[in-house]
Amino acid sequence: MSDTDVRFPSCLGPGGSHVRPARLVSGVDSPSHLRRDKMQRFREFEIDLNRRSRVLLLVATASEREAVFAAAKAVTGSEPTKRFLPHHTVYELGLIGDAEVLLAQTQPGAVGPGAAAITASALISRLGPDFLVVTGICFGLREAEQRLGDVIVCRQLRAIDHRKEIDPDDGGPRIVLIRGDFVSSSVTLFDRFRSAEVGWTATKVHYGTLLSSSALVDSRELRADLRRLDPEASGGEMEGAGVYAAAAPEKVDWIVVKGISDWGYDKDDAAQEAAAGNAAAFVIGTIRSGALDERASRASLG
Repeated sequence: MSDTDVRFPSCLGPGGSHVRPARLVSGVDSPSHLRRDKMQRFREFEIDLNRRSRVLLLVATASEREAVFAAAKAVTGSEPTKRFLPHHTVYELGLIGDAEVLLAQTQPGAVGPGAAAITASALISRLGPDFLVVTGICFGLREAEQRLGDVIVCRQLRAIDHRKEIDPDDGGPRIVLIRGDFVSSSVTLFDRFRSAEVGWTATKVHYGTLLSSSALVDSRELRADLRRLDPEASGGEMEGAGVYAAAAPEKVDWIVVKGISDWGYDKDDAAQEAAAGNAAAFVIGTIRSGALDERASRASLG
């Protein structure tokens, strides 16, 4: 290695061990024999590494995963590097902008050994991401202003699986009381994705509430129930509530950004691929712009 080379290991070492070069301690890791000019370069590089962010993208299906691969390759020109952790596979997508970007796939839904809550919790602990972005597909709830393929950026998320359902004594309609959390996504991430709309012409971007449930909605009747439940909601999806539950106690900035593949009924594979592709392109484009280069304060969650 020449005097000008400074090498660091991959973030994931052999056997999936967590090695994060961006968390060096000044002076401790510097070889004592380095000349003064090389020491200065080392310090400058160390500062740069400490500033660089780590972005973890989460998807739930193969088509969502392939959409992210394609969007990332269009920027980096390279294939992802596969790394194996004890229970999860992580794909290193490389540097996009000045952010280190990783991808992992959860099973659909929030609850279950391989689903979003446990997967996100394990990966947060193992990888220490600064930003956590759930991307893929969702269903739209506002056909008058939305089109298939449009992107929804989650301003607020409503977990609707925890509920109380009551049959009134007078025999009237069933009463549904939602007891799940109603939360805002990261202030920082929402700001960054909102700003990314400027200059974005591929699809329309919507901002609003996403209903999150582990139920796969492919029913006109159920969709109508959801509209009555929250008339102002923009759409629905399956993983966000689990990711929020994992990110909140660790104070990790999180958001859900998904493409509209259907209206909660008559699902179509081709529409799902297009929607996943649009969402992935918007997410990768936002990262490429430098919007997520700087590590956010862990105290600045929305």
